[in-house]
Amino acid sequence: MSEKSLKNARVVLSFIEKNMDLELIKKLTPEDLDAIRFIVKAGNENEAISFLDKIKKSSSAIIGKVPFVIDVCNWRRATIVGLDVAKDINFGDKLVFAPEGSSDCDFQVNAVDWEKVFVEDCKVVIGHGMAELKILNVSDKKVTLEVVQGGTVYPASDVHVPSTRNERELKDLSPETMNLASHELVDAVVIPQMSSVEHHGKLVSSIHALPNKPWVILGVTSKRCYENIDSYLGGVRGILISRVDLSMDFDPAQIPMITKNLIHIANEGARFTLIASETLGSMRHNATPTRAEVSDIANAVIDGADGIVLSRDVTTGKYAERALMLARNSIRDVEQGLTSNSMTFVKDSENLNTDLWAITSAAVKAAERSHAKALVCITKNGNTALHLSSFGGNIPVVALTQTNDLDRKFRFIKGVFGHKITELPNLDEVLPLINSSKDASRTKVIEMYPSISAPSSVFNELLRKISPFITADFPTITTP
Repeated sequence: MSEKSLKNARVVLSFIEKNMDLELIKKLTPEDLDAIRFIVKAGNENEAISFLDKIKKSSSAIIGKVPFVIDVCNWRRATIVGLDVAKDINFGDKLVFAPEGSSDCDFQVNAVDWEKVFVEDCKVVIGHGMAELKILNVSDKKVTLEVVQGGTVYPASDVHVPSTRNERELKDLSPETMNLASHELVDAVVIPQMSSVEHHGKLVSSIHALPNKPWVILGVTSKRCYENIDSYLGGVRGILISRVDLSMDFDPAQIPMITKNLIHIANEGARFTLIASETLGSMRHNATPTRAEVSDIANAVIDGADGIVLSRDVTTGKYAERALMLARNSIRDVEQGLTSNSMTFVKDSENLNTDLWAITSAAVKAAERSHAKALVCITKNGNTALHLSSFGGNIPVVALTQTNDLDRKFRFIKGVFGHKITELPNLDEVLPLINSSKDASRTKVIEMYPSISAPSSVFNELLRKISPFITADFPTITTP
């Protein structure tokens, strides 16, 4: 096992509420994946709650080990209905969309606020970019469109009109959404950009107040969200970058650099990044991915993303387990060839305007100079682990915490290994405690570095004296 294998990017498997496969979840182990994401449309929250209850009662090995994420960004205002089989459309075709139940049309569409969704001369995108059309005419609840990019329309495909898409408001999130977010198995919630920073703050505060204390992840899905990203990072632990959604607002050629910039911004603010781009979506039907899909994984790793989110289409097919294996292997192969100089947008400016930034920066530099094999931190809410991880490099972080479920949430962060402790140890007792751990994820660290020794007593004594005046979270350097 190589040293770099401890810094592997995470893998997240996605489900949609209409295909929540309990048998697949029962087969999975913590070695197969790092997190599970449930994409839940408005109105289907109770179905998701029921499914989480079934998981809780099951004998799945991932319960208590792998974090569950609820994604409520999937707010679609229009969907293809009444289509039983996939249908090809070609460049130049003239098509008619009409409301559900209509007969004189090419496609039936179930739309919220029909008149506000479809506007003349606007671009329409089907599904995840499977086809693109232009609206020619809107009249009497019928829409005439011309195909400008041919493709295949699948049953229940979403219909996107980027120029008429509005940001969410608090009233759009039902009480059922908050009930789902408060489920005891939920460790994180992906939220959309709200219509204002004030609404964003209220939503984040509401989620933080839930009894299960889920982390908040911001879904970056629009041009406005990207352009105002700094205003919406308050209270969030990470960001989920939807390259497909962003490509509806930007020229697709701009998406790679936008992604790099977002990762850079997240690292500068000590937030983790998850990349979603319909990764391995072709494995819904095929046992092997396309070259472009594997390249997407490689680019995300090189850019410094913490995790790769697999397409929701993967779990609707029969190759989900194989897709997880291929994603793991692709990440491993790329990272084995990486050095710190290979990474793009590695943290290049140190924001030392807080005590925590100053301490974590000094700890990382000292660890690198002394060729330390690991960094150990005692953390109450995860801040130190996020800050240490944001500097990049190949030194893994072992995060000790007394906080319930926090050790599981660390699986979102590349190179961070969480460990639950029952009481706060003296710093000189930290490494013996880690070495006595039986947990498999920590064992990988210990097996690789059996010679990890106690940290410098002088450094630890200094930390012990100053920590009450600085922060509840502080790092410890371990040396070979």
